[in-house]
Amino acid sequence: MDSEIDEIEEILEFEYPKKDILRNLFYVIHDFDPPGIGARDFKEMIAIQTNKMKIKSIYKEIINEILSVSNLNTFEEIENTLKMKYKSLDIKNALDIIRECDLSPGKNLKKK
Repeated sequence: MDSEIDEIEEILEFEYPKKDILRNLFYVIHDFDPPGIGARDFKEMIAIQTNKMKIKSIYKEIINEILSVSNLNTFEEIENTLKMKYKSLDIKNALDIIRECDLSPGKNLKKK
């Protein structure tokens, strides 16, 4: 991918640094439909999908915390880690939202 970015930099006559080009490419890719299709991993896919949902900000906050901590694997671990900061019902609702995410967002795309 670096060689492609180098080509883009050359076309743009080095007007923009590589990190800015990459950041903007990720914004474009994250806006593809269906949501999550351009994600690099499951956490990013869930983040993209939940950020596009119309849900309470508290749920988005909890989801972002769950996704940012790598050692939370079970409901009990998540609840024990987050219960000092959030209500159990809010944690449960955030987990339900995560469960609703499509982990194969491109699966149902039809070939032309």
